Order: sequence, then C-alpha cells, then structure tokens
Amino acid sequence: MSVTRTDRSNTRTKLRYINPLRPADSHDSNRQDLNLSSSNASQSIPLAPALKPVLSDRYVATWSDVLMVAAYALMFLFLSHLPLAPTVTWLNVAEGNAILDTGSVSSMRSLFPLTEGMYHQPLGWLSQVLMAALERWGGTAALGGLLTLAPLMTLMFIGMAVHRVTGHKSLVLIAVTWSFYMSWPQLSVLRTTMLGAMCASLMVWLLSHTSVWESRRTHSRSRGSIALLRWSVPALIVLWANLDGSVTIGLATVFAFLVGQVVDHLRGHSWRTLLANSQVRSWLLITEMCCVATLLQPAGWALWTDLIQGDLGLLGQTTEIQQPMLLLTWSGVGFIGCWLTSMLLFRLSRRRVRTVEVLLLLGGSAVLMGNIQLSIIVVPMLVMSLVRHATDIHRQWSTELPSKLMRRQPKASPQSMEFAQSLICLLLIWIAFALSPLSQPLLGGADRSPEQVYGQNTPIALASELRKQPGGEMTWAPAVWGDWLAWQLGPDAELFTGSQIGRLPQQARRDYAAVHRGDYGWEDILDRYGVENLVIDKLSQQGLLKRARNRDSEWKPIYEDQQSFVFRRKVADRFANSEPEFGAVASW
Repeated sequence: MSVTRTDRSNTRTKLRYINPLRPADSHDSNRQDLNLSSSNASQSIPLAPALKPVLSDRYVATWSDVLMVAAYALMFLFLSHLPLAPTVTWLNVAEGNAILDTGSVSSMRSLFPLTEGMYHQPLGWLSQVLMAALERWGGTAALGGLLTLAPLMTLMFIGMAVHRVTGHKSLVLIAVTWSFYMSWPQLSVLRTTMLGAMCASLMVWLLSHTSVWESRRTHSRSRGSIALLRWSVPALIVLWANLDGSVTIGLATVFAFLVGQVVDHLRGHSWRTLLANSQVRSWLLITEMCCVATLLQPAGWALWTDLIQGDLGLLGQTTEIQQPMLLLTWSGVGFIGCWLTSMLLFRLSRRRVRTVEVLLLLGGSAVLMGNIQLSIIVVPMLVMSLVRHATDIHRQWSTELPSKLMRRQPKASPQSMEFAQSLICLLLIWIAFALSPLSQPLLGGADRSPEQVYGQNTPIALASELRKQPGGEMTWAPAVWGDWLAWQLGPDAELFTGSQIGRLPQQARRDYAAVHRGDYGWEDILDRYGVENLVIDKLSQQGLLKRARNRDSEWKPIYEDQQSFVFRRKVADRFANSEPEFGAVASW
C-alpha cells in the first residue's frame, strides 16, 4: 500500500501537536509543516480536555440511603448495649465447654442432677461450641459481640430480600422496623435460636431469587436462579441443622414452596402434566435434598422421631420454658397489626394471592402464637408473604407518596455535592461503631460495669454468696436464675433446675411450680428432694417468701439483698447454736 507525501505530513503534524514535552518556543526545522498542512487536517486534530476526577454513580447516596443507614446504626447501637440475660445463655456456654473438653456431643454432663439420665438430644451443638469458644477467647465482651452481630445480620438479610423483590427503600425500612419491633423482647437472650434466625433470613434472601416473587429477570436468569437454589438451600439446611433445632421451620418453608407450585399448577392444568412442569420438578428435588440435609447432624433420625412423638413443641426445642403469645403485649399488638395489614394488602392488591404466601402467613402465625421465642425466626416468613402486594399498592399510590420526592433522578455526570450524602452515611457508621462497646479494643475507653454487662435481673451478689455455702448440697432457686448460678458455682453445684425444666419429669415440673407459688405442702416437697438451701426471688415470689419467714417455718434466713432471700434448713445448719460465719442477715 502506497503512502502519499500529504499523509506523512499530516501524521507528523498530529504527533508533534500532542507532544506535551516540546517547549512552545522551540525552533524546529520541521515546524513549517504545521502551517503548510491543509485546513481539513487542522480541523481533525482533537483537543485534549482538562483532566478532573470523576467517581462512579454507584457511590452516590441519596437521602433515603442516609435514612436507611441511620436506622441500621440505631439498631446496632441498641443491640450493642443489651446486657446478657441470666438464663439460657450460660447453659449454652457451659454445654459448649463440655463439648470442647470431651470432644463428644453425646457425653455431656447435665448441669442439674434431676435431669441426669433424662432423654436429651443436642440440636444446637455447633452454636454452643461457638459461644463457648468466644467466651474462652474474649469473655463476656465476645458474647456481647455475638449478641449484637447475629440479630443485625438477620435484619440485614431481611432488608436485602425485601429490596430485591420490591426495589423500594421505603418498604425495606418498614419491613425491617416491624421485624425489629417483633423480635426485640427476645434479643437480650443469647440462645441458639439467634443463629437459627440468621439462617432463616439468609434462606429468605435466597428464595427471593425465584420466580415466585415475579422478579424482573429473563427466563434464562430465572432458570439459573433455580439451579443455584438446588445446592445453596440444602447446604444452608446442613448448617442450620447443626446450629439450632429450628431447622424444621426452614424445611417447612421449602415444603410450602413445593406445595405452592403444585397448587398453582393444578389451577389451570391437569394433574397428569404435573411432573412436566420444570418448577415443580425443581422444588421436588430441592425438598428431597433438604430432607436428607436435616439428617447430617449428631441427632440423626432423632430430630424427626422427637417431632413425631411431640418432644419438639411447635417446631422448636422444649428445653426452655415456652412462652405462648399474649395479645395484650407489645408482640401481640404487632401480630394483630400484621394480620390487619395482610387483609388490607390482599384486598387492595391487584396481584393474585399465591398459595405459598397463604401457607407462609398461616404457618408462621401458628408457630408465633404457640411460642413467642421463635419470633425472630418466623418474622422473615411473614414479611415475605406480604411484599408482593405491598409493592403493587406502592406503585398504585406512588404519585401520592412523599417518598417519591426522595427518589434519585439520574443525571449525566455526578456533581461534587452529591457525594455529601455518601460521606454522611460513612460518618453515621463510624459514630455508631465508636459509641458501641465493640469499639473498646480499638478506641479504648472505660469498661462497662457488671450491671451493664449482665443486666439488672442477674443475681451477681447472690452467686458470690452461695459460693460460701458448703458444696454438694441441693439448692432450690428460680429457674430463671438456675443457668447463671450453675455457671458461677461450677460443676459442684447441686441446683434444682434452670432453663432445662423442660427435660424434667412431669412430676418434678409440677413440684417446682408448687414450690414457686408457695402452695400448701411446699416444705414436704423440698424434704422429698433433699433441698438444704432455698433461694427466693423477692419480686415474683411474695407468697413463698411470706411462708418461709413464718415463725413456725423450718427455714432460717441467712442472706438478703435487693433481689433475693436465701434460707437454710435449720436442722442442717452447722451454726444453729451460733451466728453465721458472715454475721447477721446482710440487708442492702
């Protein structure tokens, strides 16, 4: 290919023009080429624009993002300052330590002598090991960090699932706020259910990728999502089965999706074409894999035999005292509001109510009414049963909602002030972290007092007083204090019961309730069990306290503080003819 003289001249002209290192007053012999070049060549020379930094639009936050970050920051601060409850938490830590020491799940020694030999299947051994390892590593501060991060991650997964379906931050904020409102009475107790709730919210986020929620995707992406669920959901079930016994709720959720697909198919097709539906086949395979995944834990088949025999109450563990929902409580009011909202949404929404939504709403409500302690697990299911219809109504009323003013309008190039909201979000995150106890290892500061770490209802002084008593003697104490006292007194403690009251024989549970109320014959019950020390909660056991302080009682008061009274059997008192070692009754 031949190159003309004119082309060479134009090429030299362009190269020399864009060279920034050549001085302006340089006397170059070839500078005449610039003046001799044609006018068309001169017009084709591009002018380099001035360089300026341009950031991506993805980092530009809006005021709705600031509001969302502020909401999560407030919830983080609230959770980080929650004290550890005296019940359940320390039972899990003690059993986790036993697993770490023995290296076996089945050889754990019970903390309470009356539960020795009773049937018990550890359904949350991995959570207990995690709690024990954290306590050994960082003490109560590490347990407080787990108490903060586990619910926060649960709320974040709920927000991600709702945003994926709705695409509106206002609906995400409403859903997360209601979830927090329904769960906060149970958030101060660090139980295995918290890690199960994190798995439940993660499952909800995975299930939000399916075509059930009418996500705006192509058919190929929908097929890719269902293929992703075939291995991700069973893998999550395996983890969930070792973290908490509430994995049965997760399996019930997957089964609800299968039943929903079957019913929705039979509405317009014959049952003979049921297996020809790819969605039905996929959910049938996922359900079968999840059923097998529930067996990959130490209990094995016992998980299902206990469920069939009724040893698992409402798909939850019976080792704790179950609390049915009361409508005249904060959680009850939120539950009633959920049902009123669901009826309003189903009535005003233009979308057809699907079977899986009805199953999630009814099943979640049944579990919630039977055991309020499972609210943090059930709430994500209730939220996802309503998001489609909330999205439709939001679109109908979008012209009237004030949130439309907060929507970000796309612009060709971001301005510098648009990043001010992003900086505000980062500032809120840093302020929340700096004000939380989790920042003490990094930023320093005064340690929290024991009352702030353990809570006002924790009998700290009582535990130190009981350590002075002779070991190996049976002590009756309220079940809500049993776990803490057993943790503080060590393996030599002989306590009547704690949160493991569900493992006691039926007669022992009745005897505990009779003594707790101070019914007639309570002293005979304590004689039958060989109880030597009696601990009474001054706030909730006024009847028993009045009878124990009776002049004709066989019990002698030896200690008193703001929370408790300690009595000792007079016959068994080693110092019956003299004052106790620590003097008269100490009164705070």
